[in-house]
Amino acid sequence: MSEARDAWEGVLEDMRARRELGLARYGVPLTPFCKTRSLADLREELLDGLAYLQKLKEELTWVSKSLDVLLARLADEVSAGRVNAELVSTLHSISERSRAAIAE
Repeated sequence: MSEARDAWEGVLEDMRARRELGLARYGVPLTPFCKTRSLADLREELLDGLAYLQKLKEELTWVSKSLDVLLARLADEVSAGRVNAELVSTLHSISERSRAAIAE
């Protein structure tokens, strides 16, 4: 597993990138009294953020429940001294979906 990076560094990198995108798109930085719909824009962004949060919550809940089922099945397989292709396929599927959810 790779070394964890400082979460704040990631946030700062993202903020710098967003600032550059805003400058490229609008030609000016976001400043007090610039011509934006700040309150409406913020409300819309927060609503979008809540939708993304709900999506991630549902995905992570699915992953958690799936891993619980898989772990129970794996324990049974280990006890019986066998591992079958379906179990490996299930593990692979969960792994792919987890990575896809994290990568988005």
